[in-house]
Amino acid sequence: MSTTPLVLKNPRGWFAAGAEIEKALEVLSDGAFKLFVYICLNARRDTGVLEMSQTSLARNLEKTSGTIRRCLREIETAGICHAHYDRSPFGRGFVKIDPAYWPYRTAVEDATNDTAAEFVHEIRNFGAREE
Repeated sequence: MSTTPLVLKNPRGWFAAGAEIEKALEVLSDGAFKLFVYICLNARRDTGVLEMSQTSLARNLEKTSGTIRRCLREIETAGICHAHYDRSPFGRGFVKIDPAYWPYRTAVEDATNDTAAEFVHEIRNFGAREE
């Protein structure tokens, strides 16, 4: 058995598909799941946000704008993401994956964790300063 570490053939576009993807697979229709995976593959890793027009999503997935809107509503109703688009399908908008369905730590989570760690450190050291 080889002990050589696994190396990705193409690290660009890599996405950590784990329990979060499996949860989405269980609740979404095929079309909505395909859209969700596309969003995951193209969203910013540090935020879980994809900025793109509905028209571009439709073109990239070879679907109609109406189908994209329906799938976005389904994904939002399931609580998997939040989409914000103007009425025009040509206008840019964004889709943000809910942290429960995003396998990466986001910048907001890191900042929250840093603040919490700082707070705990201060509390622990408070008694030491009093002595």
